[in-house]
Amino acid sequence: MPSAHDWQMANEICQKLEIFYDVTLLFSGTSYPTANIFFPKVCQIKLALMEWLNSSNYIIHQMDAYMVLKFDKYWGVINGVMAIGIVLDPKYKIDLLDYFFPHIYGDQSDCEIEKVKILFKDLVREYEMNMKGKKLVSSCQNPNINICQSVDGRKDAWRRDFAKHQIAKKSEPSNYKLELDYYLEEPTLPDSDEEFDILVWWK
Repeated sequence: MPSAHDWQMANEICQKLEIFYDVTLLFSGTSYPTANIFFPKVCQIKLALMEWLNSSNYIIHQMDAYMVLKFDKYWGVINGVMAIGIVLDPKYKIDLLDYFFPHIYGDQSDCEIEKVKILFKDLVREYEMNMKGKKLVSSCQNPNINICQSVDGRKDAWRRDFAKHQIAKKSEPSNYKLELDYYLEEPTLPDSDEEFDILVWWK
């Protein structure tokens, strides 16, 4: 028969694994589990694992040490991209990072949040450059546009290079505001318990 100690151990482990059960239900019950839904849960798991490392129970401590190694292996790769998913949620934006990151990173939280902002802005600028590049190609293929039109192809070659130069120049960091900046300056939406479809909102 299980001893009182065995039952106590089983109860403690069940309590600690409950968060994984909740996340499993969240994934299985959601048709499109977007990052804004599961990133807060992933942060909760990260914090729970950090807390369990301090457990006085040797078995719990050893179990958690292996879990932390596995978790951190993936956390280091995907936390930036998942954080961008949260910033794209108009209910949270940077506010959720301001809440979770100090608990996760301590004194390094500001640096980690700044990394997310830089990554996000780099992605926005890359997208802008791609869009401008497509527009440039489109205009060069249009015979009604004079920028690339010439009887002698060599004569106006500089115009194409100059147009590319202008696009590159505009993509350099400057004081102008990205559309992202305007989005982040807007107030967040109320965080209600009602089901929020972020894909419909952005559409």
